[in-house]
Amino acid sequence: MEATLEYVVSGLPPFDLVYSDGINDQTLHFYSTDTSIVVMPIDTTVYTIVMISDSNNCSAEPFVTKTVNVIPQPIANPGPDSTLCINRALDSLILYATPSPFGIGTWSSPDLNNGNLVISSVNDPTASLFVIVYGTYDLTWTEENTTLCSDDSTITLSFNEMPSATISGGETICNGDSVALNLSFTDETGIGPFSLVYSEGLSFSTLAGLSGNDTTIFVSPSISTVYQLISIAAQN
Repeated sequence: MEATLEYVVSGLPPFDLVYSDGINDQTLHFYSTDTSIVVMPIDTTVYTIVMISDSNNCSAEPFVTKTVNVIPQPIANPGPDSTLCINRALDSLILYATPSPFGIGTWSSPDLNNGNLVISSVNDPTASLFVIVYGTYDLTWTEENTTLCSDDSTITLSFNEMPSATISGGETICNGDSVALNLSFTDETGIGPFSLVYSEGLSFSTLAGLSGNDTTIFVSPSISTVYQLISIAAQN
């Protein structure tokens, strides 16, 4: 960051002014009785006027000092964007901000205030984030080192509901007959089309391109067989 040093001098212009940052001397040549310079120290630095002279060849060594305090600039790193399929009643997301050596970090989002998201601690870089309403949200990690130096960065998090389904039907049949099994997707399971894997004893079958909330399959087992849903996947 920049800092401005202002000098007010007396005498007959033009002036030559020598100032030091403790390591190097710099010379200014100017005509006004007041002037300023812009400095960009990386650490706290004491600037000293070593000498000033005017056009009468009169000079002085005032050794006037000015200290510029440098506050370290924090760098906000909130971690990566994420897209997750979750069960909002059971799951949470662990955030992965990387705190800088300087400053205090804070998570913020309008959705933390309106109830769509709940966070375990706004000042914890690895806080747990709980989803109340599925959707896509921006979450900002801000680091502040006093009120003068701060940095922030935003991640985008998308939360989709974990799809689920139930299987029903089945009864006692005669060998050689078929029976209907009803597959029903529960409400808010995600975006179709869906794909589904079910087991028939020791074998597995996959159904793909399913749309809507229900589908029916017909099976003709030769012996008593247990049918079980193994997995379901939505487009999102």
